[in-house]
Amino acid sequence: MTLSEIFDKKCITPSKWFRNNNLDPDIGYRVLRGELTGERNTKGKTREVFEALLNDGFIDELPSGLRDNKKAS
Repeated sequence: MTLSEIFDKKCITPSKWFRNNNLDPDIGYRVLRGELTGERNTKGKTREVFEALLNDGFIDELPSGLRDNKKAS
């Protein structure tokens, strides 16, 4: 199931979800389209989108590039 299908199933629009989570919509839509995959380890806005997706149950784990430096708080 794609992220877009999961948004449909949860009855929330991506733009509203981005707003509710204080995320950059441009980066969020690039993640949804598959342009940003999380393969490179970043600490910026891409990571924030993937972490919010994980926290809200849209994905089961962070992409491999973002998983390595994820530290428990």
